[in-house]
Amino acid sequence: MAEPKKRKAKAAPAETAEGEEAAAGAAKSEAKSPKKKAKKDPSLPKGPLSSYLFFAAEHRGGIKDANPEFGISEVCEREKI
Repeated sequence: MAEPKKRKAKAAPAETAEGEEAAAGAAKSEAKSPKKKAKKDPSLPKGPLSSYLFFAAEHRGGIKDANPEFGISEVCEREKI
């Protein structure tokens, strides 16, 4: 038995061009308008501290006492593990 030949679906050139232009136009309009960031309410509570911040706060006083001439950046460098 002979197998039937499969035909490929062809779109009309005008329909394809219009569809591509519409998709490109939609993408351009989305790219032009940046999303506006919502303002945060200052009365809302802040997030919890990480465990590293607890560690740094504990050790910062000892480092400053041992090295009073250190500035803020030098103290932070010494806090690193």
